[in-house]
Amino acid sequence: MEEDEYVETSCWWKKEITKEVVTATATATATTAAQVACSVRASYAHLALDRIFSAALAPAPAPVPAPAPALAATPVPVPAEVAATTAAAAAATAAAATRCERHHGHHPFQGIKVSWRVRAFC
Repeated sequence: MEEDEYVETSCWWKKEITKEVVTATATATATTAAQVACSVRASYAHLALDRIFSAALAPAPAPVPAPAPALAATPVPVPAEVAATTAAAAAATAAAATRCERHHGHHPFQGIKVSWRVRAFC
């Protein structure tokens, strides 16, 4: 019988210890959560104040000067050889496109894939 009483007593102590541990853990968790929340709020407040003071103390940006009206109105001359080369390149591109269109029955820039061997003939 003593053994049974001992077992009951032992179980009773285990239950009490478990209750105390659970209570202490819950209290510690709640305290930690409150501390974290307070810390986060303090961090955001610090960041907000930092931004406010940084904006207030920052120097004003320098105004961007407008282009001089004389320079903006002056046309830039294009050398004759550049204009001629550009016109010749445009004409050669148009001629190649027309030649390819006649040969294949479609314009080469319509997204239709042609094999590289056929393109070589164009």
